[in-house]
Amino acid sequence: MSLTFFFALALLMVFFIARILRQTQNNYLLSIFQFLFSFFALYGFGLYDARETIADLHGEDVLPLCFLVVLLGLGGIALGYRVFPKSRVLNWPHLRGQPQIGRLGAFGVILMVVGIAGELYFIRHSGGAQVYFSKARGAGEYETTTAYLVNLRWLWVPGIAFLAAAGTRAKKWRKTAIAGLVLLGAYNFVLGQRTGIFLTIVVTVYSLAAWRRRLPKLRTMALAITAAALMMGFLVIARADFHLGSGFSNTRKFFEQSPTEILNKALLGNIKNSGHYSSTSEIVLFAGFVRVFPQEVDFDYFKYYESLFVSWVPHIIWPTRPDPTREKVSQLLEVLGTSHRSGPTPTLLGMYYMHLGLASVFLLSILTGWFLAFVDAHGRILFLHPSAAVVFISMAGYALSMPIELGILAQLPQLLPFTVVPVVAGLLWAKAPSNKRGQVLYRAIRWEPAQTQMELMEAPGAWLAKRRRTNGEGV
Repeated sequence: MSLTFFFALALLMVFFIARILRQTQNNYLLSIFQFLFSFFALYGFGLYDARETIADLHGEDVLPLCFLVVLLGLGGIALGYRVFPKSRVLNWPHLRGQPQIGRLGAFGVILMVVGIAGELYFIRHSGGAQVYFSKARGAGEYETTTAYLVNLRWLWVPGIAFLAAAGTRAKKWRKTAIAGLVLLGAYNFVLGQRTGIFLTIVVTVYSLAAWRRRLPKLRTMALAITAAALMMGFLVIARADFHLGSGFSNTRKFFEQSPTEILNKALLGNIKNSGHYSSTSEIVLFAGFVRVFPQEVDFDYFKYYESLFVSWVPHIIWPTRPDPTREKVSQLLEVLGTSHRSGPTPTLLGMYYMHLGLASVFLLSILTGWFLAFVDAHGRILFLHPSAAVVFISMAGYALSMPIELGILAQLPQLLPFTVVPVVAGLLWAKAPSNKRGQVLYRAIRWEPAQTQMELMEAPGAWLAKRRRTNGEGV
């Protein structure tokens, strides 16, 4: 049955992907493809590969229900992605106006400076560079520092997005964007942050596509994906060496191998759990959640999200801040020995199942599909409007990690202050009237006829080429 499920999921994935590619004329930059790749790797390959461990720990009877949860989740995501009103995005305020390119670039620089200053202050607060870099992945004072300071460096991503959008019309901003990308990649490499490395490569690809106003060649995409996989796999093996005073024993041992072995080890480093699973492996924990709810632990009935109303207040201001999730965490620790707040996650669908079983899986999967469709609606007009480029480049790179995290609602405490708020603020400022004459502006897309708007959303590249052929003008 496991093998049947594996192939059934693969066929559904192929159908879903083929449909989207056909609708968008092979726009493979969209975030949905990252998400689906990660989704299949986790719930297709991962669930099949871990089936024996799951059967030993939670019983074979839980596997069919796990398969049902995965299929229902994929169906909800497909439905949410399908019904999102993509064409109406063109009528949203941030795409009606004509953003001022100079202000886009300036705001990107501001976000970069704030992010760098925040990280430098956090390092100083943690005892200085000698202390901070004495431990792999950073010895920061995370427990005694507000998350608003710890996560300030993630403002680099929307900062680079603003600079990349400005670079679509003013080449001077491209150099600043490239400098930001180099800094983002180098710093995350030193810290051994695989997510940061992937974000750097993805944002680089998106920025180059926006500047050249066309999709990158498949060969370029293949090279970018291979580079990301090799670097991320290498970090899994060697990042324990990345600290002051290190002898780099793991790194030297890694490079003493033959080129073939180096490639194999680096690529397999991204599948670190393959064949070796434990009770705290994410996919095994997902099966554990499916088993214990509601037979041994009652559903939480969405109580987890009550924390969203209080999590905005830093502990330093409200030391006795309540935690609505504590009761459920204690119950899960007693039954499973771990929980959704203990480090390893029960994955996206495990978290959704905890709330109300299959009903919450389907409903929240629809919401997830809506979010991905919102991001991709901007990706479809990435070449045509700088505000769309800002939104897409800022958010699309996070799609790969979504299946293994706790869901879009659980990510709001980080997503809102470090992505949504700066993006909205920057776009509003860029729309304000400028005192400078001769500012480079975009013509508002909203004046296009309704049929042209649909063409823009479905296949902007083809429409742009047609426009150039007919009257020799750009957009």
